[in-house]
Amino acid sequence: MKNGDKILEMSRKELWKDGYLGEDFDVEILNQMGCGDSFEGVAVGADMYHVQKVRAFIGPYCNTELDAVAKMATFWNIPVIGYIASSNQFADKNIYKTLARVSTRTTNSLAEATAALLRHFRWERVGIVTNTGALAFERTTAFEEVFHTRGVTVVKKVMFDEGADAQSMINSGLLADIRNNARVIICIFSATRDSSKEFMKAAYMTQMNTHDFVYILPWLQTEAKDTSPWIGPDGQLLQNTKDHYANSIIIDDVNGFDNTLVNPFREKVEGNGLALSELDLSNIYGYIHLYDALRLYVIAVRKGMNETGKEDFALDGRAVWNKMRRITFPGLVSLEGISSGTVRMDDLAERAPIYAAFFINPNRDTVMKMTEMEPVMRGSECDGLKQKTACYDLKITDLISGFWPSADGSMPPDEPACGFRNERCDYTLFILVGALLLFLILGFVVGYVLFRICQDRALAKTPWRINGTDFRVINEDEMKSMLSIGSTRTRLSNMSMFVKHHAVVGTNTHASFHVYPQRRPITFARSDLQLLTNMKTAVHDNLNPFLGICFNEKEDLYILWKFCSRGTLQDIIYNKEMVLDSKFHGAFVRDISLGLEYLHSSVIGYHGSLSPWSCLIDRNWMIKLSDYGIANALERWEKAMAISTETLKEGDDMSAATQKTSILYNAPELLKNRESNRLRTSEQAWMKQSQARRQSGDIYSFGMVITGSLVDQMMRMMEQYANNLEKLVQERTGMLEEANIRADRLLSQLLPKYVANELKMGRTVPPKTFRSATIMFSDIVGFTTICSGSTPLEVVNMLNCIYSGFDDVINKFEAYKVETIGDAYMVVSGIPEENGTKHIQSIGNTALGIMEFLKTMEIPHKRRERIRIRLGIHTGAVATGVVGLIAPRYCLFGDTVHVASRMESSSQPEMIQMSEPAHDLMRANYSEFNTTLRGTVEVKME
Repeated sequence: MKNGDKILEMSRKELWKDGYLGEDFDVEILNQMGCGDSFEGVAVGADMYHVQKVRAFIGPYCNTELDAVAKMATFWNIPVIGYIASSNQFADKNIYKTLARVSTRTTNSLAEATAALLRHFRWERVGIVTNTGALAFERTTAFEEVFHTRGVTVVKKVMFDEGADAQSMINSGLLADIRNNARVIICIFSATRDSSKEFMKAAYMTQMNTHDFVYILPWLQTEAKDTSPWIGPDGQLLQNTKDHYANSIIIDDVNGFDNTLVNPFREKVEGNGLALSELDLSNIYGYIHLYDALRLYVIAVRKGMNETGKEDFALDGRAVWNKMRRITFPGLVSLEGISSGTVRMDDLAERAPIYAAFFINPNRDTVMKMTEMEPVMRGSECDGLKQKTACYDLKITDLISGFWPSADGSMPPDEPACGFRNERCDYTLFILVGALLLFLILGFVVGYVLFRICQDRALAKTPWRINGTDFRVINEDEMKSMLSIGSTRTRLSNMSMFVKHHAVVGTNTHASFHVYPQRRPITFARSDLQLLTNMKTAVHDNLNPFLGICFNEKEDLYILWKFCSRGTLQDIIYNKEMVLDSKFHGAFVRDISLGLEYLHSSVIGYHGSLSPWSCLIDRNWMIKLSDYGIANALERWEKAMAISTETLKEGDDMSAATQKTSILYNAPELLKNRESNRLRTSEQAWMKQSQARRQSGDIYSFGMVITGSLVDQMMRMMEQYANNLEKLVQERTGMLEEANIRADRLLSQLLPKYVANELKMGRTVPPKTFRSATIMFSDIVGFTTICSGSTPLEVVNMLNCIYSGFDDVINKFEAYKVETIGDAYMVVSGIPEENGTKHIQSIGNTALGIMEFLKTMEIPHKRRERIRIRLGIHTGAVATGVVGLIAPRYCLFGDTVHVASRMESSSQPEMIQMSEPAHDLMRANYSEFNTTLRGTVEVKME
C-alpha cells in the first residue's frame, strides 16, 4: 500500500506514547513489496527472516503470498498478522498456527453474521445465488459450511456465468428455479457490487421483487470504502437502480454506510503531520487495519513480557499468538479522543467485528439499519483450537420493526403457506370465477381495441396538418400593405412591432404563426394527435381558431393561428396613444374568463401559456385566446431534442407560446415541474401535471394578467415607481459609473491611455514621431506543421496559453504589446511613453523572459512537443498613429518596423537576433547583456 510504512510509524509513536513500547522493548519497521505476478512474497519473507532477522510479519497484502508466508512462519515459530486477507482458509489454525487477522470483512465472519440473522428471523430454508470462478466458489463453500453447522438448509443453489448481465441471467432460466424453491435468497458473488446490481435488476425485470422475497447480500468487498450501487460516478442518485434493490438486506460492518471510522482516521493522519494526498484513500480501511495490526502485536508481546517476566518473549511466535487470543484494545483514536472502534479478538486470534443488517428502502435517501450483531465471547471452557470455533456468539439487537413492505410490516416466511407453486391450495372455484371474469375482460378489451382502431383511423386523417405548399409566409412590406387596407381607425397599421410572422393559408386566410427550428422528425403520441384534433374542432367566441401545424417538411416547425387585426392585449396596454375606459377593461376580463371557462370544461382541459401576448383582439374589440393547449407538447418535443424553442430578438413578435418573459405568468408549481423535467435523465420518469393543477395554473396566470394591467393596480404601481424614482436614478447612476470604469479599464488595455482619453473626448489623435524606440517581433517555428495536426479549438487554446505567458512577461518589464496576428507577436518599448535608453533594456529583458517561459511551457494537446520561436529586435525612429474610427487601432510605421520584422524572419529557431543599431545601444548603456556576433546576413527589404 502507498506509504503504509508511515501509518506503521504513526502507530509506533502512539505505542511509545501509551507506554507499550519502551527501552526494554521496541520494534523496527522494515517495509518491502511482497505481492506480484511472480509471487516474490515468498522470497521476500525468507530473506527478511534469514538475512534481516525479522521476527514478526504484518502482511503480505495479497492472499496467495500470505498463504505461503504464514505456513513458513509456522515452521519458523514467528507471528504473522494479516490486515487485509479475507479468505476463509486462514481460519484453520491447525495449518496457520501463528496467524492472526484484524480485518473486519473476512468471509467466515460474514458467513457467521448471515447465519445468525437467518436464525433470528427463523429462516431455515434458503437459496444461494452465485457465479462461476475460484473466488465465488471459495466464498460459497465457506457459507455452506457455516450454514450446515448452524442448522440452515440450502434448498437450491444456482450459478451464473462470471460477469453475466441481467439479460443473460434472465435468458439462462435459473431465476425460475429460485422462484420455485426459495423465498430467502443469499447472494454470494466474486464481484459483490457489480454482480449484485445485475442480479437485482434481473429479479426486478422478472417480477421477483415483491415483499414475499428476501434478498440478503453479505457485502463481500475489499477493504476499500466503495459507494453504493445506486450512486452514480458523479454522486447522483440512480433511482431506477435503487428500486431494483427493494426488499434486499445488506450485511456489512456496523459503520459500512457512514464515516464513523473514516473521519477519526483522517483526523489522526492530519494530527501526525501526514497529508491525505500522500495516501490512497480508496483503501482507507486497509490503513486502519494496518495501524491496528501493529498495536495488536505490540500489546500482545507486552502482555506476555509482563506476565512471564521474559525479555525474549517476542521470539516465541506461538506464545505471542496465544496472547492475541481474546484480547481487546481500543482501535484507532484521534487526537481529540474520538474512538474509531474497539478491536476485539476471538479465541482463534481472528477479529470478532460488529456487523449490522441494513434494509434498503427505495423511497428513503439512506439505508435503514435494522439490526446490530455484537459478538459476545463464551466462557473459558470453550477452546477454539479443539472445537474449531471462534468461541463467540452474535447478540442481535433489533433497531426497527414493522419496516417490511408487507400488509402488517412483518418479515415473510422462508416458505409460502401455499407452497412455492401453490400446490397446497385448491383454487378451482377461483379459477372458474377468474375464467369468467377473464372472458368478460377479454370481451371488453376487444371492444375497446375496436373502438381505438376506429378512433385512430379518424385521428390519422389529421385535419390540422398543413402542407408546406398550402401556405406562404408574407414579408413585412406585404403585411403593412394588408394592414393599410381599410380604415386606419379600426386597425393598428402603425404598430411596427405587430408585423412579424404572418402567412397566407390557402387563397385568402390570413394567419399568424410561431416558428421553431426542427432538428429531427417529430413523432406524435396518440395523446398529441387527440389534443391537436380537439384544438382544431374547438369553436367559441373567445377562442382564436387553430389552423394547423406544418412539420417534418422543412427545417422549421410552424404552428398557425388565425390572424387578429388589432394585435395583442400587451400592445393595447403599452400603446400610449390609446386610452381605454373601465368598460373596456371589464369587457376584456369577461372575455378572458369566458374563454378559460370553455377551455376548462372542454376536452382540451387547460390553456397552459396564458399571458398578455396570447390574448388577441379582433376587429370587434373582443378578446380571443390563442396558444392554448400546445405548451406541454412543445416542452416534451424540446426535451426529446426534436425542436428548439423560439429565441426572440428585440423587435420580434412577442406572441410566442414559450418565451422568456412568460415565466412571470406561470404558477411557481408549474415552473418547478418544468425545471425538474428539463434536468431529468433517461433513467428518470417524466413528471406529469394533473388536470386540476394545470387549470389552477391558468387561474394564476389570469390573475397575473388582470393584476396591474386591467385594474387600478397599475396606478398604484406607477405611484410607487414615482416615489422611488430618486432611489432608482441613484442606483442606475452608480451602475453607469461602474460600467464606465469597466469600459475605461478595457479601453486602456486595447489602446494607450492618452489615445483612449482623446478618443473618449471625441477628438482625433494626431500622428506622433518617436526619435528612438525598440521593436521586437516573434514568430512560432513550425506553426503550420503544428496546426495541420490540430483542431481549430486546440490551436486557439495553444495560442492563448502562449500569449498569456508573453503578456505576463511584458507587463513585468514595462513593455507595450502592439498586436498579435496569428502566430506573430509585436512588442515595443519607448512607445507610447518615452523612456530614454531604457527601451533597449526593457526589450532585452522581455526577450530573455519569453525564452525562459517557453522552456517550461507545454502544448496543451501535445505534451511531448515544445514551442520554438524566433525573435528579432531593432532600434530606431518610429511614427505612430490611430487608424480608423470604428474599432480604431494604434499602429506603428517606419523602416524600424520593417527592419525589426526582417530581424525576426531571418533569425534562427530559439535565437534572439538584433540589428547593429540595437546592439550598439545595448552595449553602450547596458553591458550586462551578453551578445554574439552572427555576421553579415542578407535581408530582403521591400
